[in-house]
Amino acid sequence: MPGCDAGGDPRTGALGLPAVALPVGIADGLPQAVQVIGPRYREDLCLDAAAALEDRVGIITPIDPRWR
Repeated sequence: MPGCDAGGDPRTGALGLPAVALPVGIADGLPQAVQVIGPRYREDLCLDAAAALEDRVGIITPIDPRWR
């Protein structure tokens, strides 16, 4: 699943590892995230882990860059 490599780490793409980054909140005004990296050809594990985290943490609304 080519679209699963959303982690943003060039090593995951170079090694062919599936990854997903998930926002989990804000601390001291800065966004916080978790990156899940799975074994090759196991995008299903990344997506299942991301779904479980999203169920636990909730869906974080993106930050409005115009907010002051």
